[in-house]
Amino acid sequence: MAMGCGVMTAVMGGFGHNALHQRGETWDCWLFDCAGISHEDYRVGAHTYHHMRPNLPGDPDAFGMPPFVIWSPPTHCKTSTKMLRCIFSPLAFHMWAAVTVLLLQGVNLSRPGLFKRDFRQNAALVAPFVMLCILVFSGWALSLHGEFFRGGVIKYGLTGELGILHSVGLWLLTWTSGSFYFMLVTNVTHNQERNWVASPRDIQDWGAWQMATATDISIPCGLRGVPLCGMMLIFLHEQTLHHLFPALDHSRLHSLRPMVQRTAEEFGLTLHPPRNYLCMYLGMLADLAGISVSKVQASICRRKQS
Repeated sequence: MAMGCGVMTAVMGGFGHNALHQRGETWDCWLFDCAGISHEDYRVGAHTYHHMRPNLPGDPDAFGMPPFVIWSPPTHCKTSTKMLRCIFSPLAFHMWAAVTVLLLQGVNLSRPGLFKRDFRQNAALVAPFVMLCILVFSGWALSLHGEFFRGGVIKYGLTGELGILHSVGLWLLTWTSGSFYFMLVTNVTHNQERNWVASPRDIQDWGAWQMATATDISIPCGLRGVPLCGMMLIFLHEQTLHHLFPALDHSRLHSLRPMVQRTAEEFGLTLHPPRNYLCMYLGMLADLAGISVSKVQASICRRKQS
């Protein structure tokens, strides 16, 4: 149940992300803080840079966590370095994904002038703190209740501490699960090999660059326009269209795909079709490992032909 609650906090963050793109000041923007990130800081800071320069220097989402997590195309380096990246970088990413939200909360706590800043800048600390307080109180109350009815009030001290520790453990599980889910969805859409081999020297147009650096997630069985399906993908299954029309409600983006595809073709561009999430996940791992999927596929084709 704790893991399910964590996933839903990430989903609520998707609703807040949609709201802050459209208005930025209404109550539903605060849902973004359920993901552990301040909507005020994110909207006017990191997110603006990300939409202006995706996968370029200055994009905080492309920075990763060097030297452990590196988002970049395969590089020419020593064999030992390639092997180390191939093994360690995907593992490091999954560990980083699970604790990212907790790390961001730690950064917020460590900033100087914590209690002097505007409340909106500290809002991302409210939801985790309230949840922790509720869980700890519940653990303490349940321990007290159980010992009282068993007549073992003397043993309460030990069981009360265990109840509180159990509650803290559930709190950590909730936030690591939500962080892991949030990062797995948000990172696959900008970290396919195709998204990184695009060169800004060859693509000068802003719209063309957005199309080159984003990949969409497919939803099977004709359910692409169903809000529940988009909700569970944090409304980022239309990442390309979201980058082209960032202020448009995410639930309306799918209806623009035919028009955008025709317009792209008129200018000699391609709006790539959505891809299966599993394939995108494997493509992201290949990117982390520094493996060129296209070169591997070409090598396999050559071997079959010979």
